Parts: sequence; structure tokens; C-alpha cells
Amino acid sequence: MMMRKWRRSLLVLMTFSLIISVLAGCRVEQESTHRQEVDNHSNNPSSQSQSNKVTSTTAPKDKRQDGDAFDRNSPKLLGLSLTSTEKEITKQLGKPQSQFIMDDTPKIEIWEYDGYTVGCMENGNIAFVEVSGAGQSTGIEGLKVGDHQGNAEKVLGKPDRDTGYVWSYTGDDALLRLDLDPKTQIIQSVKLFSHPA
Repeated sequence: MMMRKWRRSLLVLMTFSLIISVLAGCRVEQESTHRQEVDNHSNNPSSQSQSNKVTSTTAPKDKRQDGDAFDRNSPKLLGLSLTSTEKEITKQLGKPQSQFIMDDTPKIEIWEYDGYTVGCMENGNIAFVEVSGAGQSTGIEGLKVGDHQGNAEKVLGKPDRDTGYVWSYTGDDALLRLDLDPKTQIIQSVKLFSHPA
């Protein structure tokens, strides 16, 4: 029981720090996103063709393992977008191992899985999707937690924002965030959440 309270408290603190860091960086990201996207496309044409690359393999049993190519305009994590429904979450990930409601405004229901966490808002929309734990698949083709940031750059391209310990990629009303160990440059977790306008 004490462990569950500790986990909830930790999750609340992590979510608040995540929201604060995103809000602090939003203004800078909005101003530089367009310029960086133009620079990325003009300086690195291979990054665009790489995101459209399709591998010819047999159909995967679990989409999360092989994943889909990353689409900056419609980012997904674990095969889920922020517009996915609770029914789609259950279809993709199964029933959660545990559920609880964060006492935030608006309230967010947390669905916990082994290595995955999904936050659902009262209106049915997804507030966030998080993947953590070494070796966990992200549902993005070629990217998993525990990879080196060099692999993330090959798969996702250059980040819109790089703080040294956080890489972020801005999409249409969504933000994909990679938390990195600043010493080893290893991906610690990957999160998808709403990007404030």
C-alpha cells in the first residue's frame, strides 16, 4: 500500500515537472520550429526519405515491437496518437495492470502497464503516453528505450529542441519528448503529450 502511494506521488511529481518544462520551452520551440524544419529539410534531404522508408518483413504480431515509421505531423507512441480512444488503447495494449485517478484539474485517469503509462482525460482523449524501462519498444520503427541518442537521430531526425538531457519533436498539437542521460546519452524514457498552442 505504501509502495502504491509512493508510486502515485512520484508519478504526480514527474507529470508536473514534465508540464512545467514543456510550458517553459514552448515559446522558444514555436519560434524556432519553422526555421529548424526548413533548415533540416534543406540541409539533410536524406532525413525526409528515411522517415518514409518501409521495411519488407512479415506482418508483425504485435505492432509495438516493429512499429511504424515516425511521422512528425501525426506522431504516435505505442501505435497510439492523442486522438486514440480508450477502446483503441485496450485493443493495442490490453487491459491495464492498475488504474488510478490523479487529483488534477482536469482529472486524469492513469493506466499503468509493465513499462508503459497512459493518461486518459475525462473527455476520453489521451493526455499522454509514456514508455520507460530499458529495452522497451516505443512503437516507432527502429527506436526503443535504452538506445543511444545517435540512433534516435537516425530514426527521428534532428530534434526541434535539445537541452542536453531532453530532446523534443513538435508535431501538430503534439510533442514527442525523449529524456536522455546527459552522461551516457542513453534514452531513459519517451513521452507523447499535448503541445499547448
